[in-house]
This record gives sequence, structure tokens and C-alpha cells, in this order.
Amino acid sequence: MPEDTATWTEPAARLDDGKVKDGGISNVLAVLVDARKLVAVDFDRVYLCGTGEGVRAACATAARFPDNFAGVAGRSGDVPDKLAIEPFKNLPSLFAGAGSGATSFSERLATEKFDTCTIKPEAKEADLWAWMKDHPRLSNPPQVLLVAEPNNPARSYWVQTPRFDASVRLLATAARDTNTITIEADGATEVTISLNDQLVDLDKEIKFIRNGTETIEKVPRNLNTTLGAMRSRSSDPGRVYVATKRLDIPPKPKPKDKPKDK
Repeated sequence: MPEDTATWTEPAARLDDGKVKDGGISNVLAVLVDARKLVAVDFDRVYLCGTGEGVRAACATAARFPDNFAGVAGRSGDVPDKLAIEPFKNLPSLFAGAGSGATSFSERLATEKFDTCTIKPEAKEADLWAWMKDHPRLSNPPQVLLVAEPNNPARSYWVQTPRFDASVRLLATAARDTNTITIEADGATEVTISLNDQLVDLDKEIKFIRNGTETIEKVPRNLNTTLGAMRSRSSDPGRVYVATKRLDIPPKPKPKDKPKDK
């Protein structure tokens, strides 16, 4: 990890003078890539665990790339200030011996009814192994909450948006029983979704609802799409996408004015 612990929660960046500023997040991901090359990894059983300052690095990495991990755990360290809670909707966490940051983080998750955080001050190694056993990765979550700052593309699980001038908040829901994809979005005018037969039945037509606007379309499986997702690593052995669909997102309808009382 970089000598400056302040950079442990940042990705590597190229500076104006052409030099590269080291970043802890990039280093963590590099280790993950190397591990996958060297050993047979169960992609649904990859966990980020940190101690001390490493807790902040683990949390920051998980927040940027939640779909790569089954969970994040920390011991004797604290959660970064203002850590986004949206990526942890489908990503469980466990903290032992943490400080007020972890408590605040857990309370913010509970407010949004994200029951994914466990605070267990007395947790030992056996508790961590038991927690990991009970929490495999949710590879194809039926609901994804994605947020992005202005001028930043965003990707989480099966949802991806390009850069927009405004901040983006997008909730995507896949209901396989009705073969429906519902998207509610602010700040985004388009979205690309990756699909497989665990999210919807691709043999049937799919109903798309975007900010209240409905369309019904058939989305065919495509071999080139499947291979491309493998090359780009958006697919992995735990979840394979076989189709993609770009959708325009219309503005949300304005609420109707209530009739004035006579």
C-alpha cells in the first residue's frame, strides 16, 4: 500500500506533470487480479478484510466495486467519513472493535432499511469465518441502487450509466415473475443494462418501465455480447451476462396539481 495512508481510499491518478499518484484502491484491485490468475478462485466467495487503516481501504474499495465482492469486514479500524451507503444495499459488512464511524454507517444503512451491516465488537476469527460462510456473494441482485457524481460514469452489478453533467441516482429492479425491468432515475437520460436468465426469462418479451414509461421488447441472447462481457470482466464465473440493452430514460412525470377547493 502507499506510504501515505491518506491515499488508501483513493484510486491511482495521473497528475498534470504526467506522473502517476499511487492509490490504495488500485493496489487492492491489482492484488485481486493477480490472485485470480494464480489460484482457482470461487468468485462468489471473495471478501475484503482489513485491520487498522486497512478497514478504510477495504470499505472504499467495496464502495466503488461492490459487485466484485461477497462482503467486507473490518477489525480495530473505522469506516471512512461520508462513505456512500448505496453500494452496500446488496453487500454485507461486519465490523469488530470499530469506532463511531462504523456505528454511524450502520445507522444510516438501517434508516434506508438496508439490513446488511453487523456490528460485533467482540468478534474473533471464528466469528469472521462463520459470517463469511453465511454470506456468499449476491451475484444477480434483483434490485440495484446506483449513484454517481457529476461527470463520472457509474457501474454496479447489471446496471451502467455514462457521464452526465448532473449527479445520478438510479434504482433498477428486475422482477422475473412478471418479466419486468423497472428503472426510476434522476439525473440520467440513458442506461445500459446487462441481462441473463436469472434476472429475466430471455425467451419471452420483457416489459421495461422507465420513469413510468412502458415498452415491451424481446432482447435476444448474443454470443459476441457474452464473450465481450467476459473480456471486459463485467461477467465472471459467478454471473454471466448474455445480452445487453441500452434504454433511454424519459424525465419523471411532474405531479399533477391538486384541484383547488371551491
